[in-house]
Amino acid sequence: MRRRFYSVLAFTAALAVAGAASALAFFTATGTASQLATSTSLGAPIAASAVAASPTSITVSVTSGPSAPAATGYVAYPHGTTSTPACTISGATGSCTVTGVTAGTTTSYDVYSTLSSWISAATAIVSATTPPAAPSAITVVGGGSGQAYVDSANASNVEIDVTLPVTSTSSDTVHLTVSDGTTTVTPAAKAAPSGAGKTAFTGLNLSALNDGHLTVSAWSTNSGGTSTTLTAAPVKDTAAPTPTLTAPSSGAYLASTTPTISGAAGTQVADSGHSADATSVTVTIYAGATATGTPVQTITGNVTSGSWSVSPSPALAGNAQYTAQVSQSDAAGNSATATKTFVIDSQAPSVAITAPAAGSTTTSLTPTFTGTAGNATAGTTQSADSTTVTVKVYAGTTATGTALQTLTTTETAGSWSVAASSALTAGSQYTVQAVQADAVGNTGTSPAVTFTAGPLPPVALAFVNLSGLPPVVSTGNVEMVNALGQPVANNTGAAISVSVSGGLLGPVNVTIANGQTVSSGFSALLTLTYFSATATVNGQTLTGHS
Repeated sequence: MRRRFYSVLAFTAALAVAGAASALAFFTATGTASQLATSTSLGAPIAASAVAASPTSITVSVTSGPSAPAATGYVAYPHGTTSTPACTISGATGSCTVTGVTAGTTTSYDVYSTLSSWISAATAIVSATTPPAAPSAITVVGGGSGQAYVDSANASNVEIDVTLPVTSTSSDTVHLTVSDGTTTVTPAAKAAPSGAGKTAFTGLNLSALNDGHLTVSAWSTNSGGTSTTLTAAPVKDTAAPTPTLTAPSSGAYLASTTPTISGAAGTQVADSGHSADATSVTVTIYAGATATGTPVQTITGNVTSGSWSVSPSPALAGNAQYTAQVSQSDAAGNSATATKTFVIDSQAPSVAITAPAAGSTTTSLTPTFTGTAGNATAGTTQSADSTTVTVKVYAGTTATGTALQTLTTTETAGSWSVAASSALTAGSQYTVQAVQADAVGNTGTSPAVTFTAGPLPPVALAFVNLSGLPPVVSTGNVEMVNALGQPVANNTGAAISVSVSGGLLGPVNVTIANGQTVSSGFSALLTLTYFSATATVNGQTLTGHS
């Protein structure tokens, strides 16, 4: 298309040729042709319009042209200039599109009729405003890692950011809706940023929406219309996993310092209404009865078929109370916990034998064994000691092999006592040992005690407590002794008469009362070199001398 201009000469020539007909002629800028046209044969478009085709394009349309002769088409120029066409329309009716228009702006165009290199003198001026550019991104802030989620922590205070392109202007308005398909939340529209940036919709309360996929729609408007709508489909997931801690049981007492801590966990996979549950749990162990303070240990456990299990490493300190807490989260950020408090008791009760004494000889073939035992009650650092004490009697000098007797007794106020169940063999050696457990199975064992079964029968008489002023006068007592030289009590049921010789005046008699080991005293005058004594006990004659 060539630029037009007016010419007085051309106008005069046209008058001469056309006679009285009033006409306006145009010709090429080079003047190489003498083409004439009347205003009726190259009239301006009768009806033209411009509408926004997109945020960056305008469609110019001609719906009616001059009647005759038919024009070859129309050209749209930016208003006020004919240097470069904006777009060309073929035919008497039709349209063309102007591209590269800035979104949200109003542009005007001059539409001319065209014929070869000629354009009409009259023009139709049309204008249109492009709508704003559409949002480019929708972001649910803080809604989970790697995917947009609305979780239990932010459901009543959600922030959704709408990102706008560089063509955005502050005169544009951004709109947002959030819907679960039944209920829709529509916050107040907000002004768009000037240039690329985001519009933040904060404090949205989505608590009334159902869990599941949500439809978030964002668009912008201005005087030119409405942009296309951008949608996002975040998931609202407010249901946290439900981990459990089943072992140890609440209040349990454990002997192991590396106890197995186990339970169940959620296995939800991501779907239309849920985020995925984590495939691991975190177990935190605290000292004391609450899950507070600085953790003693933090352990990660894998979830396998809905179960998990961990053990402390390194071992926990014994005789202490602990609280274990398991936590599990999901991809939306929901999390839940479960706790159990337990006591680790690694110390056995303290048990000992006090009688018979080590190396002693008992005064009975069915001796009574006595001793001390633990009597701790259940508390925050230990389990209860058992009230049962088991006493085992072995033949010989060691607590090995099969026990001859296994006796049980009850601890009372830290002490215990139990008699042999059958008679032992007089003069034989035995070893006794006591055992006591607590509620978690820690077992305390006393030192072994070796003794000789007695009493041994009397085999001789012995003088004791000899004194006085020998050889003038001497005094003393007599007692029965066994083969070990140990005193033996009179168990005949009657007094035993003992004849003591050695004094000048002849024998004197003393007695050993029933149940006694020492006789009554004697006194002898003008003592010879030594005393002798004689007694008959159970038909056996016993003798002795000083």
